[in-house]
Amino acid sequence: MAAVGMAAVLAFSALADDRRQELAGEREDASSNLAQQQAQLEEKEDALSQAVQQGQAMKDQKGEITDQIYQLSEEMALLEDQLERARQSVNQKQAEYTAQWDQYKEILGGMQLLHDQGGLAWLAQAKSLYQLLTFSDTLQQMSQAEDEALEVLKTEKEELSKRQLLLEDLEAQFQAQKQEMEEKVQVLTGQIQQQDAAISAAQAEKEAQQVQVQAAQAAFEEADDRYEEYVRQQIAQGAQNHTLYCGLEFGCPLDSYAFLSCRFGEPDGWSGKPHGGMDFAANAGSTIRAAADGVVQAAGGSESYSYGYYVILYHGRDEAGRTIATLYAHMNEAPPVSVSQSVTKGEAIGRVGNTGNSKGYHLHLELRIDGQRTDPLAYIPA
Repeated sequence: MAAVGMAAVLAFSALADDRRQELAGEREDASSNLAQQQAQLEEKEDALSQAVQQGQAMKDQKGEITDQIYQLSEEMALLEDQLERARQSVNQKQAEYTAQWDQYKEILGGMQLLHDQGGLAWLAQAKSLYQLLTFSDTLQQMSQAEDEALEVLKTEKEELSKRQLLLEDLEAQFQAQKQEMEEKVQVLTGQIQQQDAAISAAQAEKEAQQVQVQAAQAAFEEADDRYEEYVRQQIAQGAQNHTLYCGLEFGCPLDSYAFLSCRFGEPDGWSGKPHGGMDFAANAGSTIRAAADGVVQAAGGSESYSYGYYVILYHGRDEAGRTIATLYAHMNEAPPVSVSQSVTKGEAIGRVGNTGNSKGYHLHLELRIDGQRTDPLAYIPA
């Protein structure tokens, strides 16, 4: 009869293990899909961020060139004012030169007439021998003075013309620079419009991916809830199969460890949700020990499963009639214990690893009271 009962327990354990594997597979698939969708969302967020940065860089460049155009326009306005004054000065000197030249021609004409027709009369009117002797010199001096005056005006006009040419050349250079900058602004304006369209498209892709992530998150939570319900059922089944008493006298599951890398309730490193257990950072291969006497309710897992390789121990009911169980996750390999095996407090049930959703060698310990996660530090010494 006892053999029949043991066979029934083993058969149930086999069915339970199959169900666990099925639910664990669903949860793992949902977790993998969620991670994939989140990775794609991060890529799209990065693409959007880069597009926004590129667009801002273009706008900044356009703003700088626009400021340069404004400054250049002000300089061109000043230059145009100088150029206008230079033109007026050249025109004024030209008018002075023309007037002086006309006067010079009149003087030359008068001197010619005096020389040809009025010379004898002028000589007859001479009052001294000196006036007679210097008549020719006087005419020559008058001609030389007019020549010198005309030469001064000509030189001044030439200098002003050179300054006008320099100003016109500088104005042409400024105008070319302004045109080049305006062309750059026009090109940048087109590129900014294209970049704005790219940003809008990237934003739309990000929002669409967020919907995918939300759907994947919901699917994962459903799968996780089903698995958690299975764990609670397993613990309840353990309570039915084994009449055990738990005095809540727990021991530390590790002989030594470095530090507590994540406490109960803190955001975990995967979903950001409150952590359902307590993590002990420890050396790879460190021995994991049963925190109290109990029966192995589940043992197994895989490299990729979220818990990795893990063990669930059922410890019995406490004085209040609550079921007590502990879970040990991320072991380095398949645990050396099997379902329905009895273990004693401090007995080795596995070794510290880095399997499953883990970012470093550690032991993830959960305490479940009536199937609900509870802060291990409230009962288990660390």
